[in-house]
Amino acid sequence: MSKIQYKGYFDFSGGYNDTTVQDLLKDNELSVCENIIIKQKGELNLRDGVVKINSISKGFNITKRYEYFVLDNSIILEVYDKKLYKVGNPDTLLTTLNSDKPYFLQQQNVLYCCDGKEIYEIGNKDYFSNIKVDIKKDDIIQITDDFSVEELRGKFFKALKDMADKDLSTTDFTVAADWTDVTDILGATSNVVRPLKAYNAGKKEKVIISVFDNVTNSGYVSIYLDNKEYQINVTSGQTARDVATAIANTSFTGYTATVSQNEVTIEADEIGYKENCYASSYNTGVSMVVNTTVNGQINDNILSEVKNCTKFIHHTKSGRYVATGNPKKPFAVYFSEPMQLNYFKEFNILNPSSSDGTAVCLVNIIDSVLVGYRHSWYEYTGLDPAVDGTWRKLAIPYGCASEYSVQVLDLYSFVFLADNGLYLVSANVLNQYEIVLQNATSVKNISEDKIYNTIKTIFDKSKCVSVYHDSIYYLAYNDNAGENSKIILYYTDKKAFTLFTGIQVNDFLYRKNG
Repeated sequence: MSKIQYKGYFDFSGGYNDTTVQDLLKDNELSVCENIIIKQKGELNLRDGVVKINSISKGFNITKRYEYFVLDNSIILEVYDKKLYKVGNPDTLLTTLNSDKPYFLQQQNVLYCCDGKEIYEIGNKDYFSNIKVDIKKDDIIQITDDFSVEELRGKFFKALKDMADKDLSTTDFTVAADWTDVTDILGATSNVVRPLKAYNAGKKEKVIISVFDNVTNSGYVSIYLDNKEYQINVTSGQTARDVATAIANTSFTGYTATVSQNEVTIEADEIGYKENCYASSYNTGVSMVVNTTVNGQINDNILSEVKNCTKFIHHTKSGRYVATGNPKKPFAVYFSEPMQLNYFKEFNILNPSSSDGTAVCLVNIIDSVLVGYRHSWYEYTGLDPAVDGTWRKLAIPYGCASEYSVQVLDLYSFVFLADNGLYLVSANVLNQYEIVLQNATSVKNISEDKIYNTIKTIFDKSKCVSVYHDSIYYLAYNDNAGENSKIILYYTDKKAFTLFTGIQVNDFLYRKNG
């Protein structure tokens, strides 16, 4: 009679495999592996449970959670019911949004929230209190550290009315009719949330005409503005100042003229390019010198168009903000001026060279910005798109199917979800110029022989969200028309998978404190 033999299994580092038939599974693989964590030596542990972070229900699903720091202060923001809240006791409503998953960008102490219709700035200011300036209603002033009233230093005040030619260094900010305190974090941020103001790149043409000598012969002088001639009659014996006054009193279409002694200042009423001004005195004896102090320039800022974008990233090498996802131009990629989210030039736009589907995601890796399209990937490098920018299609054979599936694992690789699986891409692909085969060194389908069937069950890939923490890539997904209720775990050191079930995940937030 044969004896029953038992074989011990202690190493499960191969993880979950739903693709290989059970009889052919490796000894360290499992056909069922739910709510399990693979430990260091391949042993299994049950996953930890979940705990509530709020004792009272918000009444809505939290669709986005974000943490940022101002000085050493951690600030948590949440989005639910398409409203942005600052988490507290109670939560503080900041603004109503157009999206339930906005993008956040931080520049120094200011946070920007981009919702596909508007860009909001949180905590910003307009001026420091050490200048003289025309104040407009709702302008925000930060009190400098050398302000005469010590108890006001570092505070923020909002103007309640227009105040012309205001010397802020001597202003009494305690006047309740003029100012209101809007300080959030002393010396750092205001509590104001407002739409981002576009930088006005346009300029009005400004010309100064200096008149010399007296009129010796009666006649006329000519001023040419934007290719239009204006004749001004002069009489023998008139002084240079008399001629300057006569020029200033002339009606110039589209311009305003003023005079000071023998100088006439002519400024265009509207911004925009103008033909050069010149003057002719003929034989009148008068001399005129034309000096264009400001060249007219059109406003080439298309921020209003960029505000419709749904995806944003900050390119660390150039300092430019990159945006895409404009529904009216779904292939376009926009570039701001360095460190100016409020200024996007109309010519700094790139598009794919072929029909590669709409833009899905933006990724920073090394010095490049990668744009994941539905059927391809593109790379941008350089400091200025118009000067040294390089824009090319990458050797990645599959496009991105899920915006929030993309995670940079380290400085040199990233993971994304495509239609047919999870892909691990090495930065080596940036040095390749031909399409590589999947599972080559640079582009590898990590799910193909492991969780192929699980990937096929994902109902709506656009809803998937992910996070990378402690060498594990987490991808929350849905296998029906509802919300994400399962999580794929990929252990990058073991190249193995497990599954979590029974957890609804609308978004991940990895806190800076671990």
